[in-house]
Amino acid sequence: MRAHGFEGEEIAFDTKEASPSAYLTDPDGNVVELWTWDVAHHLDRRGRLSFDRRTAPKHGPALKRTAWGMRGMACARIGPSALRRPQSLGYALASVDVNESPAGYSAHPTAVVEDGALVGPGTRIWHHSHIRRGSQIGAECNLGFSVYVDAGAVIGDRCKIQNHVSVYRGVVLEDNVFVGPSATFTNDLSPRAASPEWEVVITRVGSGASIGANATVVCGVTIGAWAMVGAGSVVTSEVPEYGLVVGTPARLIGWVCNCGALLARVAEPIPPKCGNCARPTEGIGAS
Repeated sequence: MRAHGFEGEEIAFDTKEASPSAYLTDPDGNVVELWTWDVAHHLDRRGRLSFDRRTAPKHGPALKRTAWGMRGMACARIGPSALRRPQSLGYALASVDVNESPAGYSAHPTAVVEDGALVGPGTRIWHHSHIRRGSQIGAECNLGFSVYVDAGAVIGDRCKIQNHVSVYRGVVLEDNVFVGPSATFTNDLSPRAASPEWEVVITRVGSGASIGANATVVCGVTIGAWAMVGAGSVVTSEVPEYGLVVGTPARLIGWVCNCGALLARVAEPIPPKCGNCARPTEGIGAS
């Protein structure tokens, strides 16, 4: 096997338990690649690869490319500058491959996907996200930096959840939902830190709906299909299908098309077709 111009001995192993890590070294014994099931375990507080060179193998084994490839395993590559400081125990991290799981989804090595979480094929989970056991995520979703999905939360297919969003138990996102950065969901109408019992209140977001950045959705409401919630809004009541709501509390100010274009303001007639995509608007605003 060759990598970065260096030779390494290939050692095949079939399970996580058989060998949790493997290294590729240069002729001088410097580690240039680390193959592992958990890159985050090898990072220090500054995000550098950190391990004791004295415990690394003298010959650099790397994961053999078998039929199932490197699924579930990540490769952390050591920056060239680190090779000039072989005495250092902290190595600059040059790059990390996002690894594909046997289930067909991709997760960054710093993400935590607990056993028992159901994640659909083609979904991508990025840095420092946490997916709890008992959660359900559909196919072809994209979960950004530091997304938290609680046990019991349900996310449909092709959803896009931006950075710093927490989807708590009781929240149901149907297919094609967009959630902007730092949007907030809740699941308790009477929260107390010391309350021995509390009731999860269901929140449902319909197919194709969009929730803007920093919006807050108070639990117990339904946001209709293809509705749009403006950035920074606080949703405290039902949002109709195709409705555009803004403000604190959020109020209905207009109607939007499937493509996201504004069709009409409240009290204005809705045109028969969208001026942006020419999609018929029959039925929008009828409820």
